[in-house]
Amino acid sequence: MRLRSGQIVQRGQHDMLQINEKRVEQAQSMKFPLDGGIESQSSWCVSFHLSLRKNRELLSECLELFHQNMADMYAASSWGLNMKSKRGEFRHLHARFLIVRSPEGKVVAFCHFRFCMIDEAAVLYVYELQVRESARGCGHGRRLMTLMEDIAFKTGMSKIVLTVFKSNIKAIGFYSKAMNYSIDADSPSRLGEDDDYEIMSKEMLYNM
Repeated sequence: MRLRSGQIVQRGQHDMLQINEKRVEQAQSMKFPLDGGIESQSSWCVSFHLSLRKNRELLSECLELFHQNMADMYAASSWGLNMKSKRGEFRHLHARFLIVRSPEGKVVAFCHFRFCMIDEAAVLYVYELQVRESARGCGHGRRLMTLMEDIAFKTGMSKIVLTVFKSNIKAIGFYSKAMNYSIDADSPSRLGEDDDYEIMSKEMLYNM
């Protein structure tokens, strides 16, 4: 039986959807998403962690850093500040973390991310990128986001997506200028909606 062009397109879309779902499932099951580990730079140590639900001390440190950096911005936003909800995000089964520690063992930066499906595409979603004020200017943010790209590439994600408040001018500048992110097609501003945040993204380019 010969398939019509429309049927071929539908079958191709269905096959791609299954492929992307499988990629997300495989990425979520990985105990460590990078070959060869993470090379330490200077005296700073970067480590990978699954959900923080079983590590109360690390959970507390990351929540403290989030609150220190973002409490005022969240409180002034349409989302509001809900630390109970944020704790739940950090403890979610599919939450993944890259955490930077100082030589003394203190958390100075972290990235919370997940693998998920958005509009039938497999993506790496960056939920949080937080750097302690005293450790800024040391390249931690750039390094963590570069590792995000390495992980997205390794796991076959189509792009990296993140959300940033419009009022967070420094963050928008960092993502757009230093990391080459752009406003995503699904961002509220692109859809004519007047929300207080933007969705930014970066496509992963693969050599076919």
